[in-house]
Amino acid sequence: MKNKSFSTASGAVLALGTAFLAISPDAAAQIVTYNIAGVGADAVTATASVGSGVDPLNTTDLIAGTGLTRESSAGALLFTGWTTAAEPYFQFTVAPQANYTITYQSMDFSAARTFAFGGVLLGPQTWQLQYKTGSDWIPLGTTVSIAGSGDLEEVLGSFNLSPIGEQAGAVSFRLFGSDATTESALGGLAAWSGEGGNLVINGLAVPEPQQYAMLAGLGLLAFAAYRRYSFQKA
Repeated sequence: MKNKSFSTASGAVLALGTAFLAISPDAAAQIVTYNIAGVGADAVTATASVGSGVDPLNTTDLIAGTGLTRESSAGALLFTGWTTAAEPYFQFTVAPQANYTITYQSMDFSAARTFAFGGVLLGPQTWQLQYKTGSDWIPLGTTVSIAGSGDLEEVLGSFNLSPIGEQAGAVSFRLFGSDATTESALGGLAAWSGEGGNLVINGLAVPEPQQYAMLAGLGLLAFAAYRRYSFQKA
């Protein structure tokens, strides 16, 4: 007959291992991916998927700002109106679920723009990222530029998100496109290069201290049950 104390110890150890796997932070990883490659020709938003092992996240769709006009193109979110739009940016929000924080590290994306008629129709040449954790939008201070004179240029860009740090609440992002030459010039996000192209947030989903306290409590329970079994066996 199986010793009851041994069963208790085994159960506690199993619970401990399960809890550790559930709340231990992963190494730096893709925590959120906005699927630009899967966007339909006339879709105006991109949906998010959460990376493996980082389920404790909430996200909004990636949307274009007011005043931008969609141009039909699969695998891309291309718009005109960058010189006149009231909101010349893409926006989305990422937030941890209860008892978790997010440590932000970087954002990767792919931007595209037209170059037509010798540069007369030149889409957004410069991209800047801003974020908000409270009431104010904060520029990250760096920009990504698109060079070249092809009919449709694409660039893989990255922003350092470490200034955002670790956040227990929602963080909203705005990716601004600027320096287009005319309202009809085309630009936006694209995933045509075959080298990436989706918009990706990299970082860590981290348990808050009370989660570690729960883990420690389970560890003490497992130890106590094991000690009791050892004494009974002796």
